[in-house]
Amino acid sequence: MKLYLREITESDLELSLDSSEKWLNNAVSQADESDDTEISPTILAKLAKSKKARAIQLKLRAHKLDQIYILNGRIQTSVHLICSRCATYFDFPLDHKFSSLYSKDRVMAGISESGDSTRNYARHSHDDDSESQDIDITYLTDDFINMADLVVEQIQLQLPFRPLCSDTCQGVCVTCGTNLNLGRCACKKIGANNPFAQLASKNFSK
Repeated sequence: MKLYLREITESDLELSLDSSEKWLNNAVSQADESDDTEISPTILAKLAKSKKARAIQLKLRAHKLDQIYILNGRIQTSVHLICSRCATYFDFPLDHKFSSLYSKDRVMAGISESGDSTRNYARHSHDDDSESQDIDITYLTDDFINMADLVVEQIQLQLPFRPLCSDTCQGVCVTCGTNLNLGRCACKKIGANNPFAQLASKNFSK
């Protein structure tokens, strides 16, 4: 979806979008984790079904201030991730508020005449006269903002480095690979009943 700059004025432009928008579904799906080489057809079918039913809510408010286009939004959805402990798929809930700034002005965006970035931010003072802060401003070469790129970026920034299906995830058995969240494996019992297991505790160096 393209949000054209001519549509953004000093008055608030409000948008409310959901999963009925195909481009929005595709954008969220780009953040999903997958490893097709290890996924069975049954799991793939379940993932495809869950993606169709996935709820997505994107609310956006845009307005223009001088040469800056300000977008404030909130996205609520879920992302399909792989647990870093048990390697199973789970839905990671996401409720994220964000603000993005854009400008076609090179100086405002910190772009030199040669096209190089001289800085990644512009300084703006708060109304309460507090110390100014650094704010990222994206330089626009087109007359529109690519909403899909914005959604993908904001979602990816919120994903955990080591996703967990739950804080109490037990992981998998390092010997047989059994998912310990589904029950105990038999490795410990088998090891105890192994007649050669006692040899491991004996010292034959004498």
